[in-house]
Order: sequence, then structure tokens, then C-alpha cells
Amino acid sequence: MLLNNQKNAHHCEALVVHCIDFRFHEAIRDFLKNELVIKSYDLLTIPGAAKHLTAAGSASRREGLLEDMGVSLRLHAPKKIILINHADCGAYGGASAFASVEEERKNHEAALKEAAEVLQQNFSGITVKLYYADLADKNITLSPIQ
Repeated sequence: MLLNNQKNAHHCEALVVHCIDFRFHEAIRDFLKNELVIKSYDLLTIPGAAKHLTAAGSASRREGLLEDMGVSLRLHAPKKIILINHADCGAYGGASAFASVEEERKNHEAALKEAAEVLQQNFSGITVKLYYADLADKNITLSPIQ
């Protein structure tokens, strides 16, 4: 059975990968729609998002995540991958695992950058955009990671 031929071809703008944490879903959806103006995207949620693409994550989860991402890229041809980590992520031990908010953010930034390298190695030619969702007084803000 041919899944994606010229007659059935359908494409999306991005593949978005973020954590399963329900507290962030609405804010991320709104950010994608209103700030990044992305109209169509495939969505993968996994605990810790970028974690399993790094040395700190599970190798078997990494393989599965890369395989799932490859399906999106093959079938829907998104032009970019958007990877989002967030504050107080249980997969990283939560906010209490870090001495400060700054240390927590730096840890997530490093994980996102490491994950981006893995994605570039596995999916050449794809643009990878990194974001961090901060949680302060129940307000969620997303900011790019350079």
C-alpha cells in the first residue's frame, strides 16, 4: 500500500516535539499559532522532549523518537523541527532538582542544543528551532534558544 504518492500528498510546515505536561499544551499551541504563525504541524509529545535525544536520555527512547520523527519528515515533509523544553519538567527531576531558576534554564538550554546536534546529524538539511517554556506564577512564556 502506497501511503504518500503525488495524488495523496499532504505536507505540513513543521514537526513540533514537546513534553507531555498538560500545563503547557494550550500555551504552546497558542504560541505556534499566534507568534510563529504556523498553520499546520505534526505533533509528538514525549516526557522530557529533548532529553531522549541527549546522552542523559534513554537510548531506546532516542531510537523510537528518531524513527517517529522520520515518519513525519518522510510523509509530511515539514521544513523545520521545533523542539520545546519547559521549566519544572518532571523528566529532569522538576524545578527542585536545580539550585536556581537560572541553573534549570541553563540545563534545558544545553539539552536543547545537544538534541539539535543529534537532529542535524540524523536529518540533514532540516531547520531546527529551539524554545524554552518558562513557568512563573502560573504564567507561561516561550522564548527562543540560540
